[in-house]
Amino acid sequence: MYYVFEGNAIWILKDKFKRDLKVWNKKVFGDMDRTKQQIIKSISGLDRIDEENGLDPSGREERKICLLG
Repeated sequence: MYYVFEGNAIWILKDKFKRDLKVWNKKVFGDMDRTKQQIIKSISGLDRIDEENGLDPSGREERKICLLG
């Protein structure tokens, strides 16, 4: 992918770093909003199971891992 930057050297450097940082962040951390929603959904499901039947030890451990990240 090719980008064209305009402005003085400092602004061009800043824009290149900003672009590269966004790409790196996405590669390293992925889509954090989607990850957050998946964790919330998992915790909600485990809470429902806990209210209905109680969680077994593995379920409690899974919930703990979800909460701690």
